[in-house]
Amino acid sequence: MTEIVAESPSRKFLELHNLNHETDGCHEAVITQDMYLDVLDSNGSVSNTQSISLKGMQFSPEGFIVLCTNPTTNYIFEGKCTHVLSGTNNAVGTNGQASAIAIQIHDGTNKKISDVFGIPGESCFSSYNRPNYCFNGGSAVRQREVTTGPNDQFILYNTFDGIFWYQWDISAYANTRDPDPNEWKYKYNTPTPSAPPSTKPVNDKGKGKGKGKGKGKGKGGSHSGGTTSSKSHRNLRI
Repeated sequence: MTEIVAESPSRKFLELHNLNHETDGCHEAVITQDMYLDVLDSNGSVSNTQSISLKGMQFSPEGFIVLCTNPTTNYIFEGKCTHVLSGTNNAVGTNGQASAIAIQIHDGTNKKISDVFGIPGESCFSSYNRPNYCFNGGSAVRQREVTTGPNDQFILYNTFDGIFWYQWDISAYANTRDPDPNEWKYKYNTPTPSAPPSTKPVNDKGKGKGKGKGKGKGKGGSHSGGTTSSKSHRNLRI
């Protein structure tokens, strides 16, 4: 996942990115694994929410899947939605206050988190030892400089300027940044090191990203599977 936007009903989308989209066999790839986009709480998928199956979805020439829930969103962002979903009671239609949104891979028996935004079972509102990660009316975007793959944990890191969520910039309100579906910009001119925090997180209860832009938009190891076709899921990293 690289970007999640929940500014208004007509300005909501979730973006995934395939980091290997320029690799031979991965351009405009089609997901062939049993992958799902879910809203999670401490018990797993939130009841009465729709699990979005990602299997069969194709990445754009730029390497993105942009999921929207309103045709107007596609108009506002000039056709950047690659898929317009029929329902809103799902991870894409969230109001930005979900406990966690995750890409999960079904291994034949259970779903396992590959990439995650948020901590399943915890409130997105700030607490005494961690900052807020709600973005009702705003958005969250992955930091390209430090993202090399999916992350199955949503973790904190300490800096001289305070405590932040590793890899993510969160804008709690609308109009604080311009959403940019189907593209992923560097925040800085010179990419920063991609190593994860070396200090122990303040709060490490969450589960998160692992093998799989699930902007969907997480990134870490590479997935293997699918056919040897140029549009297979082999070696995708989203």
